[in-house]
Amino acid sequence: RQISSQLNTQLANDLRQLGKLYEERFNEIAQQRTPTKLSDLYNLMKNVTRFPVVREQIAVVKVGRKIMMKQHEYEIPIE
Repeated sequence: RQISSQLNTQLANDLRQLGKLYEERFNEIAQQRTPTKLSDLYNLMKNVTRFPVVREQIAVVKVGRKIMMKQHEYEIPIE
């Protein structure tokens, strides 16, 4: 019982420390952040699509989008 209590205390302390480190790192990154250029985003997207799994996921999303567009498509009658 005492060992369990000690482990819980240690876990709680470790989680608090991890939370502090996360917050410090997050603030550090936020301060260093510069506005992202659109061209940089396109380059990142281009690099990510080199992975076969990502390409496959993008293809599935495109198919899903086409299906959704078709389902919500409405033709306006011309009189």
